[in-house]
Order: sequence, then C-alpha cells, then structure tokens
Amino acid sequence: MRFLILAAVLCFLAGALFAQVPTVPSNAKWFSNLDDASGWIACSACADWGVTSNYWYKQGVTSPSKDGKSMVMYIKGAYGVWADDLFIKALGDQTWARHIEWGLDLLWDAPNNHTKQSNGKYVVQAIELDTRMIIGDWKYHFGIQCNYATSTWDIWDNVNKHWLHQYNLPCQKWGPNTWHNVQFYYTIDNTYHYLHYIGMKIDGTQYWINKTVPAAWVPYSKQYLVQIEQDTDLNGDPWFLFVDQVHTAVW
Repeated sequence: MRFLILAAVLCFLAGALFAQVPTVPSNAKWFSNLDDASGWIACSACADWGVTSNYWYKQGVTSPSKDGKSMVMYIKGAYGVWADDLFIKALGDQTWARHIEWGLDLLWDAPNNHTKQSNGKYVVQAIELDTRMIIGDWKYHFGIQCNYATSTWDIWDNVNKHWLHQYNLPCQKWGPNTWHNVQFYYTIDNTYHYLHYIGMKIDGTQYWINKTVPAAWVPYSKQYLVQIEQDTDLNGDPWFLFVDQVHTAVW
C-alpha cells in the first residue's frame, strides 16, 4: 500500500517537474521572428488534398499584430470542394539536431465578419502547424492540426499518410479576432527512425501528446522547415490567418 502511494506521489511530481514543453537550453540554435523573414513559399496544390484555392500572404501587417509586424495568410475555396493552402519557410540543413521546439501567436478572421457558416459552425476547417526534418533517406514530418471538424488535435502518420485524431486532446476551436499562443516540443530517434510528439503548450497551459510514429523513407536530402496550412470548409468560405512571433529552436 505504501509503495502504491509512493508511486502515485512520484508520478505527480514528475508531471509537475518535467514540463511537456521544456525551457529551451542555452546551446540551442534559434530562428526568431520568421514571420518577418524573406523566403516564404506559398502553394495550394502541394497541400494535403491537392485542390487549388485562391490564396496569398502578406508580411509587415501592423494591425492586428503582437510585436508591430505580423504576417497574414488568406484562403478561399470553391463550393463543394475541400481546399487548403500551404506556407513554407525552409531553414537549411539542421540535421544534427534531435530536439525541436516551435511556436507562434495566431489569430483568425474572415472578410465582412463572415466567420460562421449557415449551420452555425466556424468557416475554419483546420489550422495546421508543421515542422519537418529530413535526415538522409528519412523524413520526420511533425504534422499537427487543430481540427475544427472533429474537435480534436490530430497528428500526422508519416507512413500511412493520414491524420490520427487525438481524442484526449480536444481542439480549442478558437473564435475570431483573439490572439492565442501555441508551442510544441518534439524529439527525433534517427537510430530506429521514429518521431516522438512530446507535448504542447496552448495559451500557457501544458498538455502531453506522448505519441510515437515511424518516419517515412524518402529520397536523400538534408533539410529542416516549418509550414503553416489553412483548411477551409466545404462551402469554400474565405478567411484570414494572422501569425506573429513565429519561431523555432533546435538542439
């Protein structure tokens, strides 16, 4: 009985002492204010569904912003067709790293305040926030999305190429015109080729993800990137996504 009580206490202390998204160590390599950086690539057909949408992005937006300059992304689909876009920032060869922290502030809105469909649901289908490391022949794609349709956070299955709904992690389904802060922490096992989704922090609250998925084999490369995707509803309703203080750290 004493052993069980001690075990329970140790588990509680472990959860309290070891954060799901830890403090980034001093030896980490930082990429800060990526929303202000040049070199973003925008596309639509390269996103999950491969359906072309009307999309664009603009940097240096003064309002709304958190630090005086944000980046806005726009999507508009077509009726009866799921559509998405993708905004990619490549960060070179960081294949020496095995730990990834990345995060940003985000806010969404829609033209003419048309933020809801006729059924009362938001026009946002999902907000996807990814990082990807390719080390030689192995792709470690940390895909994660707040899925408004299923009310879950989802993680990407690299091998089988589909989303895995995390029913223990409900998507916050943020409303419009409010800033939110999100951060994620992952690790890479390049010996046995696995991705470890460790945890996330949403508006200061920590959550365990604690999932492991296998990496996928790809043609040889060395690269690290972050990317942001908008998914719109089946009506193709347009909406804006503002991001600010976009950053990542690797070590």
